[in-house]
Amino acid sequence: MDKSSKYDSVLTLALELAGKALPIMREVQRGELQIRQKSGPADPVTAADTRIEQLTRELIHTRFPEHRIVGEEQGETGVGDAVWFIDPVDGTLNYSRRLPFAAFTCAFAEAGIVRVGVVADPVTGEVLYASSGGGAWCGESRLQASRRQELAGAVVLLELEHGCRPWLGMLELMRWLAEREATVRILGSSALALSQVAAGRADLFLSGELQPYDKAGGLLLVEEAGGHLGEGSFAVGPARAGAPALLRLVEEFLRATVGR
Repeated sequence: MDKSSKYDSVLTLALELAGKALPIMREVQRGELQIRQKSGPADPVTAADTRIEQLTRELIHTRFPEHRIVGEEQGETGVGDAVWFIDPVDGTLNYSRRLPFAAFTCAFAEAGIVRVGVVADPVTGEVLYASSGGGAWCGESRLQASRRQELAGAVVLLELEHGCRPWLGMLELMRWLAEREATVRILGSSALALSQVAAGRADLFLSGELQPYDKAGGLLLVEEAGGHLGEGSFAVGPARAGAPALLRLVEEFLRATVGR
């Protein structure tokens, strides 16, 4: 198994960041969450969000001072084509209510192409990671995304837009999937959901608008695990990823239903 690539040093740091983030997530959740609202009641921030992003920024700046950083809590700093995307706690609402569906995620992109991605789950302790051309992994186990051909029996993970609203076509899609005996789940963490698709535990992921820090790491996992991505998935906007045959069917339905 050759997992080496020109981005080894970046991947090493990304894994180090995950290793430091998970204990903080567990520690804060056991103690005082220090919850405050950001844009509204459905958009909380906890002590873990701020502590992890600050630590992450410090470590990246120390190791790669020339890299730009885009984080959910502190926005964008630096300039240049080499950029890190950081979501210290993806699924903060779940985390703030002590629901076990949240994750740390980060990704590194160069010249607009995502090269490294990590999603780490504080509950299971799993750290899933990928590098461009190097495959997707959990420890020493290589990940393989679903190659399912039929919707019947499929598991489709959806994510609400802005954490609480159905996106255009979502309700119609849910009815269409139910008629074909596919099962829908909403985890409340897009990064965690994408990691489950990369691991082959679910067959598809579809969302409304997401920021790159929410999804870039998870999308690279799916892609390197052999899944397909919808067009433009890495940009600000919807993300669609998973088993190629099923993704094609769902995208055909959405184009026919809502024109996109």
